[in-house]
Amino acid sequence: TSSLAVMSYLGYPSYSCTGGPGEERAEQVIQTTSGALSVIGSTYIVADIVGKLLRKDGGPSHRTDPYQRIMLGLSFCDITHSFFNSFMGTWMTPVETGWLMAAGNQASCTTQGFFTAFGFFGSFGYQIALSLNILVLISMGWSQKKFANQIEKPMHASILSIALVYAIAPLPMQGYNAICGECLWAPLYNESGNLVRGSPKLQKVYWILFWAYLFIMIIFCTMSMAWVYVSVRRQENRM
Repeated sequence: TSSLAVMSYLGYPSYSCTGGPGEERAEQVIQTTSGALSVIGSTYIVADIVGKLLRKDGGPSHRTDPYQRIMLGLSFCDITHSFFNSFMGTWMTPVETGWLMAAGNQASCTTQGFFTAFGFFGSFGYQIALSLNILVLISMGWSQKKFANQIEKPMHASILSIALVYAIAPLPMQGYNAICGECLWAPLYNESGNLVRGSPKLQKVYWILFWAYLFIMIIFCTMSMAWVYVSVRRQENRM
């Protein structure tokens, strides 16, 4: 039986769906450490690019291009899911779960689920945008100015809107609940098997959307980089 199935029918599973207290502790340490490192790295990128955006002297070192602004969006989304999901982990799950370091309530659980969903979907979108930027610059001969004028604004709006809708939709259905050491789009059942919060249909649809967007990102980025590689090889062969 998968951990998701255990969650669906037995309420809060023991030890955050791990094999015991030792595994639960190890998972928490690894997750918190990796989340902290990710937040630190992405915060440095955000601070660097925002610093350039705020400077008004117009020097070359203080200007930003679409690539840097895409990295700003990607880093911001990474911070949201790395902090709320990886770093905070079980701290934001309800105390009633009995999980290691669980210190939250349903409100903090919903908050974690919202920002996790937003961060993941936003990151997927910006990964696609990053590959697109490199593709059109190298393989199609675009300039960053042309990219900024024709694509950048609707691109940012689309990525953030999709991520926001994905994160907001479960809220009216009480769809964010504790599951295996974190809070995600999951139904919550009591020990008698009665549905308390959320919806199993919502959970199914959301996982389908999550994996579909993830695979679209992987396929697009892979094909884009392959196209860039072929373009560079052709340019080298002409020289």
